[in-house]
Amino acid sequence: MVITTHQDHELAREQVAEILKLMNGIWDPPDISLEEQIEKFFDHQKTTPDWYLARRYIAWDGEKPLAHALTFSRKIYIGEKPLTVLALAGVCSSPEVRGQGLGKTIVECAFSRIHSGEFEVSLFQTDVAEFYNKLGGRVISNKFCNRKNVDDPEAWPWWGEEVMIYPGTFPWPEETIDLNGNGY
Repeated sequence: MVITTHQDHELAREQVAEILKLMNGIWDPPDISLEEQIEKFFDHQKTTPDWYLARRYIAWDGEKPLAHALTFSRKIYIGEKPLTVLALAGVCSSPEVRGQGLGKTIVECAFSRIHSGEFEVSLFQTDVAEFYNKLGGRVISNKFCNRKNVDDPEAWPWWGEEVMIYPGTFPWPEETIDLNGNGY
């Protein structure tokens, strides 16, 4: 098994297909074909500012991905004060390797961007808070909004209810946080 770090443009089409298959096996796949998902994956790089700052961490067994995590930069706002956080998304591991520590290893690789000083804190949502608590994260209870939601900027921008930061010792504010985009 090999763990690699990639920017999206470095991934071959076949690798992207395998990563999407892993993710589609964990979460409900979108209502589009795998081929359309691949096209959307590559189109996203062309239309997203600063996407070159994103990194994917992947544990490979040959050509098959066993675990995955995505990190990227997100500017959020605390009042009008900006804060750039490390966004963590798409963390998953194949059911066949769960319990072997691979998820922990992938997330630790992702959090290396904090330990290197590139970012001060990571902000993310999860439905497995206890997993991240063990790694040193903590649940936060801020109100969130999204200034980019033209229909309802005050609507909860996340898909889930558990929002966390890492490291848990970061002096996180208690006021409303503008996620400045959709949840990830």
